[in-house]
Amino acid sequence: MEACSNRKGQIADAGEVGLPQQNSPYVCVHLRGRWQWQSIKQISGKTFKDVKDIMYKSIHNCLQLRISDEKKYSIAISNCTTSSKDSINGKWKPLIRTSVREGEFNAYGGETGLRFLYCVKKRIHGIMKYEWWIGVTDNMEARKAWGFLRQKRATTNSIAPWQVNKWLAWNKPGAQEGKWLEQPIKVEKMDNEWEVNRAIESKTKELAKQTQETIDTCNATLNSMVKSMSDHKEVSRELFNKLTKEERLAVVDTSKFRAVFKKEDLCSCCFSDAKTTKCIHQDCTGACAKCRGDNEDADCCACGKKQVMECPICQGDNFPVSFMKIFHCKHAVCYKCYSQAYELKRELKKCPMCRVDI
Repeated sequence: MEACSNRKGQIADAGEVGLPQQNSPYVCVHLRGRWQWQSIKQISGKTFKDVKDIMYKSIHNCLQLRISDEKKYSIAISNCTTSSKDSINGKWKPLIRTSVREGEFNAYGGETGLRFLYCVKKRIHGIMKYEWWIGVTDNMEARKAWGFLRQKRATTNSIAPWQVNKWLAWNKPGAQEGKWLEQPIKVEKMDNEWEVNRAIESKTKELAKQTQETIDTCNATLNSMVKSMSDHKEVSRELFNKLTKEERLAVVDTSKFRAVFKKEDLCSCCFSDAKTTKCIHQDCTGACAKCRGDNEDADCCACGKKQVMECPICQGDNFPVSFMKIFHCKHAVCYKCYSQAYELKRELKKCPMCRVDI
């Protein structure tokens, strides 16, 4: 948009005049012998004095246009929980212009046509103020302060209902005495942004519902599969426990099932899910504490091998596990050699086999 005398004092955004956004807004001024767009933040006092009246008029027109535009929208009122909620919550449409009196922002009618949202003028301490009320037809026409909902604090100007911060709703449950209660009333302008937000909210709820249904279906399927696996495992356990010790070792020792017992906490003796431990042999499939018992020198119930070890110091090769000092590297020496080294003040500090610190 080109600067000229016809646009003197007109205010424009950066996008309209093709100038940097950081200096927006711009005003059309006559400077250094020509008309140009200059940032409002940068104009001098002399230039401002020359265009201020036109600027004020331009701003006033913009505000009036915006207010006029806002008055055409319906409003949505929600969150009232008192006995009057059915007369308050819902959609309210603007009334025709002849129903709005001078100084009032607007007036609205409910969906049933029996309730109205209107402004009431009040003189408080000599000052004329405005209050929003919801009442019946007669009260609306008389602008009477009587009804179901009212603005808590009157304002010197008639503001938009969605700008009101606090509301009081009439509550009279049953035969009890009625009283005004402050409510978290939500008043929304039903403009394009409101429509988009409602559409997003509706779609979000729909997707959340579909997602939850999918999760519930997956959980039901998973629970069914877990139960089926548990039943199959119980049957397998019953059959496994009916085998003799030799038959069990034969099953566990096959390459097909050996990996199953080595990877999981699955006792190769009783087929239970209890925590398993292995003996001194690396290829042991493991057994639970109940199956192993308290005698650590007995033959391993899982792999069937004898629990004897060789001492790398004295070369003895028939020592029971209880007679050996086993290091964290799984190598061991007999207690006789370990004790003699300690007595000779040459305590073992490294494993004789792999030389790791012990």
